[in-house]
Amino acid sequence: MTNQRARVLCLALFGLCFAHMCVFGQKEDLASKSLSISNRSDSTISFFLKNGNSAWTLFELGPDEDENYFTTTKIRVVTGNKSVEYDIEYGKRYELYWDKENQCWNVIMLSQ
Repeated sequence: MTNQRARVLCLALFGLCFAHMCVFGQKEDLASKSLSISNRSDSTISFFLKNGNSAWTLFELGPDEDENYFTTTKIRVVTGNKSVEYDIEYGKRYELYWDKENQCWNVIMLSQ
């Protein structure tokens, strides 16, 4: 193998490794800018999310469904005439659940 071919091969290998590191780093960075919400109940649950002063947007999670969300800082869950509202944080995991004591859907932050 000539020196020129060896250099081209080394540069190509370096480029692939660098590209892999950039993509892997982006995945970690995206995880820190998103949050996960799960529904472990047998029912579909509707809830609202918003970012800062923006309008509330309606979402739904089916039974045993998980979803990652970006650019959101608040969650609201309405059950009949009761509602709960919380600030939520990126990089955290949340679960929607039936709050027997208050007879409404609620949200809990799970350990990371």
